Amino acid sequence: MDYEEIYEGFYSKYYDKIEFLIKRFFIKRQNQKKSFLNSYNEVFHYLGFDFEKKLNIFKCEKLKKAHQIFYQRYAIYSSDELQGVFENEIKVEYDRVKLSELPVNYNYIKFIKEVALIEVGNEISRLLSNNFKLLEMFYKLNDFDGFEIRRHGNLALENYPIYKKLNSKIYQDIPCEFYIDTTENNSNALEQDSKDYTKEVWFLVGSLIATGEMEKLLQTYKSATKVAKYLKIEKSRPYITDSKYILKSNGLQNVERNTNIYNDPSKITKLYNYCIQNKIAMTSDFVEIFRKMESN
Repeated sequence: MDYEEIYEGFYSKYYDKIEFLIKRFFIKRQNQKKSFLNSYNEVFHYLGFDFEKKLNIFKCEKLKKAHQIFYQRYAIYSSDELQGVFENEIKVEYDRVKLSELPVNYNYIKFIKEVALIEVGNEISRLLSNNFKLLEMFYKLNDFDGFEIRRHGNLALENYPIYKKLNSKIYQDIPCEFYIDTTENNSNALEQDSKDYTKEVWFLVGSLIATGEMEKLLQTYKSATKVAKYLKIEKSRPYITDSKYILKSNGLQNVERNTNIYNDPSKITKLYNYCIQNKIAMTSDFVEIFRKMESN
């Protein structure tokens, strides 16, 4: 029997199915106005925890032991020999399980199907993490026509054709009041020459802080450097790292640099007024800081 063909058939079938279900789930959550991070975490948690609970392999220690051999195949064979490991080592271990110990109507083909499902879950979980930025763009643009959770050989994510397409659309669709010209040497020019403060770097960073979006970006990308790269303001990264407001009663001091927007009350006032005028929701922390500054 061609166990490799059986395994590959299950893998392909269930990869397509789970990818489609995730796409449908994201569309549903997007229509419900749920945040991407919330929806993403639901999918990630399901694949990492709830998904495996339904599989018989994890309900029987002997089946689990047979499954572990699948991960040892690279040590047993000189190549990824699926046919060999399913036909020999795994089959020998599976046959040691008594019929009375197996689930009702369970057989070796169903075991192989579950192995394929586990591998599909592992691969999609890995790509959910690696392709986070791409999935976020699908979601935020509400454009799921080319939705995929795939690997494109050795290409970096930023070089995926679909990534380039969606990325260009995002920056094309940014409202002018939040748009930053990212051509070379723009940062200093903006700070010195621009009369429209809504096009300055500090305003972009400040607006993200005021609305709580900066905190989400930092949680997603794990560092200010990566957030600055995502926003295409690498040379102005200190605006992100320095912009913190610390109560002096805590025994700490604010960063005393002009890249800390909180050191300039006029900037906080402009951000606050802009959000009020344009009906943009602000975090309670930012509003509290504004009021403290106003009262001083």
